[in-house]
Formats: sequence, structure tokens, C-alpha cells
Amino acid sequence: MKSGRLISVAGSPKFRMYETDFGWGRPRNSEFVQMGDYGTFSINEYREEEGGLQIGVVVEREKLDLFNAIFEQGFDIH
Repeated sequence: MKSGRLISVAGSPKFRMYETDFGWGRPRNSEFVQMGDYGTFSINEYREEEGGLQIGVVVEREKLDLFNAIFEQGFDIH
């Protein structure tokens, strides 16, 4: 990590957001509305599958294809 860079953690997928009920029912969806600058990412609990994760990434358009290729390649390793 470069000197002077700030890392901030604002939540965790282990908070079990989809099990939260304040009296009007459990949430149907949970996501970050604004994530901030390029290089920001989020990891949320995925409602549709036990133990699943929903990943959000903010990158420049030209870097998105490269990110997707590297990310998908990680799932091909057995």
C-alpha cells in the first residue's frame, strides 16, 4: 500500500442485512447508492443464495473488461 493512502471499512457482508426486520418486513434488496471515487469496491450479502456475495466495483470504463476477465478467470480454477 502506498504511503498516505486511506482505507476505510464501512460494513460487512456478515451483518446479515436480509435478516433485519424493523417491523415492516425484511428488505428485498440492499446495495450502496453511491460508492465514491474510482478504485472503490463493495461486498454485500447476496439474498438469493446462502453464503453468496454481491460485489460492486467503481473503475474507469476501459478497465472494466480487464477486471471482468481476471475476476471470471478466478472461478475457472478448480
